[in-house]
Amino acid sequence: MMEWDANLQPSTKTLPEGVRPIVFITHDKCTFNSNDGRKRIWIYEDKSPLRKKGRGQGLHVSDFLSPIGRLGDGSVYEILKCGGDVWCTGEDMMEQLTKKAIPSFESSFPRCQALFAFDHAKSHEQYASDALRTGKMNLSPGGKNTVSMRDGWFFKDANSGEIQKQSMMLIDEQFYSQTQGQKSSHVTQTFETIPQLN
Repeated sequence: MMEWDANLQPSTKTLPEGVRPIVFITHDKCTFNSNDGRKRIWIYEDKSPLRKKGRGQGLHVSDFLSPIGRLGDGSVYEILKCGGDVWCTGEDMMEQLTKKAIPSFESSFPRCQALFAFDHAKSHEQYASDALRTGKMNLSPGGKNTVSMRDGWFFKDANSGEIQKQSMMLIDEQFYSQTQGQKSSHVTQTFETIPQLN
C-alpha cells in the first residue's frame, strides 16, 4: 500500500520487479435536503413552530477521495437531484467510476494501481442485464414490462446431480421473446422436479 509522510510526499519503498504500488481510494457521498435544519429551536411556550412535512428536494453529492485529498482535485465529483422518483442508481455510479474516477486516477497516480472501496448501499448494486430476478417477471406470460432473461436451471434428480435447463422465455412462436410468467415457470419446475410415486 502506498504511503505518504506529513508533508504529503510519497514514502519510497523498494518493490519487486513488475509490482505496482497500490493507492487506496474511497467513495464519499452525502445527501442534503432543502428542509434540513435544526430540530430544536428557541420559541415562546404558547407558540409552535411551522415546519415543512417532508424533507424536500435533495441533492446527492458523490466524490472519490485519495490519501492526499480529493481525486482529480475535485473534478470527479457529481451532484445529482434526488427524492421522489429520482435517485442515484448503480448505473450512475458505474458511469462516474468508469468515465471520471478511473481516468483521473490514472493521470494523478501513473504506474500505480487503485484499490476502490465502496460502502454496501442499495444504490451500488448492479445486476447483469439478463439476470434472473423475480421482481422483473410478470405474474402471467407477456406484458409491457418484459425483459429478456438467461436460462435458469435446477437439478433433475437430487442423487444424480444432473442439471436441467429451464428457459425463462416462451418458445411458442406467437409469444416469441416474451418472458414466462412467475406462475408458469414455477409450475414447470415443480412438476418436473417432483419424483413419481409408485
